[in-house]
Amino acid sequence: MDSTITFAKELARKAHKKLLLLMDKDIPYKYVTISHLKEVDPMLFISYIYYADCIVTNSFHATAFSILFHKEFYVETVVKRRERILNLLNLTGMNDRGLENGKATNTQVSTNWQSVDNKLQPWIDDSIDYLKFITTGL
Repeated sequence: MDSTITFAKELARKAHKKLLLLMDKDIPYKYVTISHLKEVDPMLFISYIYYADCIVTNSFHATAFSILFHKEFYVETVVKRRERILNLLNLTGMNDRGLENGKATNTQVSTNWQSVDNKLQPWIDDSIDYLKFITTGL
């Protein structure tokens, strides 16, 4: 985690952006030089992603919302349950967003969001069809 935070700090410094650390497990005073929130409710979590310029995360959900909101992001892939993150990156063709121990495979990312949306659309359609089926039986 420390190497990922170091990466995020350097990214924020280079872009002249504020860094906000959202965490639920690490000790907040360990990162006293970074603005942080220990816990946030789901709506606040989503709004922080929506209004962010860039996200550095180790969370599947933060990765998924970053993609849905067309936000540039990096995701640590050396984490528990990393298969979900890797599957999502593969599905969307965004494998260049991975971090391994705070090291990015590519720091000059540029996203063709139309291509990403096209890859996601069949999965979104299937999900909507499934939800309609289980709620209406149609």
